[in-house]
Amino acid sequence: MTADGDINLDFLFSDFKNRQEQLQKITRFDSYQIVFYRPDLLIHSKKVCWLVSELLPYAQAAFGDSLDRNKAKIMALVHDDHEIIMGDFEFGHKQKLSAEQKIELNQRERLAIAKVAELFPEMIADYNYQKLLSDFLDLKGAEAQLVKFADKFDAFGEALHEAFGGNHTLFENVDSEYGRLPNPFESYTKLFSDFASRYPSAEKLIKQNHPIFQPLEIIDYKSIAEKSKPHSKDSIKFDAGYFPYDFWKTTILKYANEDELSYLYKQKEFLPGNKDSDLS
Repeated sequence: MTADGDINLDFLFSDFKNRQEQLQKITRFDSYQIVFYRPDLLIHSKKVCWLVSELLPYAQAAFGDSLDRNKAKIMALVHDDHEIIMGDFEFGHKQKLSAEQKIELNQRERLAIAKVAELFPEMIADYNYQKLLSDFLDLKGAEAQLVKFADKFDAFGEALHEAFGGNHTLFENVDSEYGRLPNPFESYTKLFSDFASRYPSAEKLIKQNHPIFQPLEIIDYKSIAEKSKPHSKDSIKFDAGYFPYDFWKTTILKYANEDELSYLYKQKEFLPGNKDSDLS
């Protein structure tokens, strides 16, 4: 426990054997062939936790004593652990599901939560591990509302990082078993323009006086991608002039260690013939 009453997160998962390695194997945006800085579930969960930490004062103003700050941080770190069992299910896919398919997905997620809970200790700090996952799935409690916002905002930040790093391929149409997918920018600009309607329990949070909760300024993301160059260790330190992206990146710069920061500038995938563009 730290001086301000927060849990020390560094040793939280010491008894969760191979959890970190399993999360690192699961990548995101798998519908897209080329993602320059493709994140995995481990770094995603950390970024969600950092965003939660940054937004805690506003969440506490919104929800009062009903918000448990330690629970919110730990829920952020484990919110996708069930995907160790079922893999990542992209937000774009979820938007194409029928009502029946949404029910089926929810059942799959519940089964995956039960199975992953068998792999790891029952408790994490003062919290039941399986219940943390279930509460997030059900959006039960103030903590889940905050984590849901941070989760979706990190995904938007990941897509913006690709655009500001010169990757224009995320704007290409992708067909899946669920139909033609909206690209990430279509998905997340629509979500954040209507977040409180989609997640009514988060309305108190969205009404807080922070620029990140204001109506989203929509810019020409594709034009940005076409004009931008891959990131470097130095370039990530400078603002891009677009508040949602700069807030996302500044939060990561504040909390991440050097290995975690490398996810922002070490290019993993390249456009054909452009491997020399790696500026890491």
